Amino acid sequence: SEPCGNVTFCVLPKIPDPWSFCGGQTCVEERDYDDCCVGRAKCSSFECPYGYTQRPDAADVQCSSTRCHPEEERPFCCDRQAKCSTLVGHTCPEGGYYFNPMEFCSGTTCYENVDRMTCCQEASTCE
Repeated sequence: SEPCGNVTFCVLPKIPDPWSFCGGQTCVEERDYDDCCVGRAKCSSFECPYGYTQRPDAADVQCSSTRCHPEEERPFCCDRQAKCSTLVGHTCPEGGYYFNPMEFCSGTTCYENVDRMTCCQEASTCE
């Protein structure tokens, strides 16, 4: 089967899906249009790497292809998460917890009521 990435019959906003294949040896518009011509992926389908969180407008931002490319699209799809070191007035529960300033909060700003237990981690024992 021929890869859909080679087709020229897609009509914008649809684009050829480089990961799909036509239904026969060659691509035929009448048969393969629905399988080969798809919309661009949205940032909401992109899994941000550790230390990043999806941007609030991720559902409205389109990637350049049918899948979001990790290196190329990350700046458009993800924001850097705040580090726990920016959490003001943190207090960890007593009894085996420590504050980890290098951990990331859940969003671009740290909030005590949301991120306290992310930043306060259970200490390991040396036993």
